[in-house]
Amino acid sequence: MDNETKDVEPKAPQSAFASKLDELEALLEKQKELIRKGDFRNIETSAQQAGSIVEEMVQAGALAAPEVQARGEGLLKLYGELMLMVGAEKENVAQQLQHIRKGEKTLEAYRGEGGSDNEGASA
Repeated sequence: MDNETKDVEPKAPQSAFASKLDELEALLEKQKELIRKGDFRNIETSAQQAGSIVEEMVQAGALAAPEVQARGEGLLKLYGELMLMVGAEKENVAQQLQHIRKGEKTLEAYRGEGGSDNEGASA
């Protein structure tokens, strides 16, 4: 009976970790989809949820569990993909901002020239 108890006890935490790992993986995939859609408002909420799951697993000592170690590499790869996507979007936004600033400077230059023409014409 002791053998049965020893076999059953480790399975409960592992299945709990498995569900947390599944939840974390789903959240990371959701974040990737949100980035693809440009839905940056909901990414923060999803990231906070993922952070809570990781924190919960760390506090539970899950990092030492074989199941977590086995799936850890896949999760790290997924997280890496997510970071690349975020970096690409950040670069895209920076380029768009740069274009907007150039446009603003161009408009200011035209306003400055137009203003002096109008002043000269009314004098």
